Amino acid sequence: MFYRLSLPINHEIYQLLLSKGLNMDYNSEITTLWEGLRKMINFKQGIILFLVAIFLAITSATVLADSPDYDIIDVQVNDITLGSSKTLDIERTDSITVEIELKALNFTPDVRVEAEIDGYEFGDIKDKSDIFDMESNVTYKKTLKLDIPDDLQASKTYTLRVEVSDPKNQETLEVKLNIDEKRHFLRIFDVIVRPQGKVEAGKPVFATVRVENLGEKKERDVEVRVSIPELGVTAREYIDELVSELEERITIREDEESSASTNEILLRIPEDAKTGSYDMLVEVIYNRGHSKVVQRVPLNVEGTKKLEQTPLVTETTIVSIDGTSKTVKAGQEVPFKVMFANLDNVPRVYTVEVLGTQLFADSRVDPGFITVQPGKTGEAFVFLNVKPNAETKKQFFTVRALSGTSLIKEISLTADVQGKSVSNWSWLGSLFWILFGVLVIVLIALLIVYGIRRMNESNENYTQKTDDKPLEPSPSTAEGQSYYYYPKQ
Repeated sequence: MFYRLSLPINHEIYQLLLSKGLNMDYNSEITTLWEGLRKMINFKQGIILFLVAIFLAITSATVLADSPDYDIIDVQVNDITLGSSKTLDIERTDSITVEIELKALNFTPDVRVEAEIDGYEFGDIKDKSDIFDMESNVTYKKTLKLDIPDDLQASKTYTLRVEVSDPKNQETLEVKLNIDEKRHFLRIFDVIVRPQGKVEAGKPVFATVRVENLGEKKERDVEVRVSIPELGVTAREYIDELVSELEERITIREDEESSASTNEILLRIPEDAKTGSYDMLVEVIYNRGHSKVVQRVPLNVEGTKKLEQTPLVTETTIVSIDGTSKTVKAGQEVPFKVMFANLDNVPRVYTVEVLGTQLFADSRVDPGFITVQPGKTGEAFVFLNVKPNAETKKQFFTVRALSGTSLIKEISLTADVQGKSVSNWSWLGSLFWILFGVLVIVLIALLIVYGIRRMNESNENYTQKTDDKPLEPSPSTAEGQSYYYYPKQ
């Protein structure tokens, strides 16, 4: 007798089981078979659900790139409408204004607008708006401002990316910007002040200014002026020329540079300067005086009354030097002799300081201390060892004579340095010798080829003559030869 199965299987499977003659004893086997089929169905459903999840994730990422709730209608840079086919030219160091016009298709909360220029090595060039809500069928206009850095690589095309986004979607538009250097533009790269921190009233302060050319044109006779207007002191130095960055990259001359430093510029702080913070004004004047860049450097001055307690001793000491200007070649040493005459009635110990030679020479003083008896004289030598790579230029420095801690005299000296100049036409000489060597090699090769050809022609001619010459019979006694004898007389 057969029993009806209570398992939820379909009619075809049921008929198949009946045809096999299954009865109550096989009920456990039927149950096992059905459990296996059910697990297989559940596994297939799991795979389908997994694929559906991946599809939804891909679909959501795609939707994020193009919002159905708003559109970018227009983008203007400096009041010029840009699109995918336009490229706007702007100058480095300029500020650009980006205006974005949006149209809301649906209500969208928490929207933000951003603009960014890609490709800057040392940071980000971007600006963004505050978060706002967009009402349906309303047009919005957002204005952003981007500052172009003065050290951004010029003569290059950059991408300006405008992005409108909310927590779910975003809309992006890209336009092209061609960034060029200005025709004339110098920048103060660094100002080195010595001593750092504070300087006492009555003492000198030294400033070294490094200037770089970020413009399109070469600049000549660049004036660097350092002053403290509140104290009424000023000094200046000149840089002969600065080429552009492009010229520096393509030139073959080692002396053409787009940046250079001045010699140390000396400023004497007045003895009656009051304690306080002052502005050191650094000015770079170029383009034949039509352009100027200014930088302010804070300088702390400490007023002191020590100068009143240790007056100068110029009345009892005479200081002289054997020459205020000397010529020296790069890599060589030149001496300056400093002489002291002690007119006091007690012995005095003198020392010599050298200031302002660090950029072009190494200095030393021999001996370090000079003891001079009353009514006697003494001398010390200041040696300048000019650096091998020093340029041809008049270099200025200062020698200070002291008695103990009191300043006796300060002397400004000049070293007329004759550097190793590189001729503008030296490369032509090198090219000439290279061409001359090539011509000699070619000439030798031609002579060798010519000699070999001549030898081959001679051998061919000799062989031909030998082959064409008829054989002649050798002389024989049968032909009869006459011999004559002439006796001595």
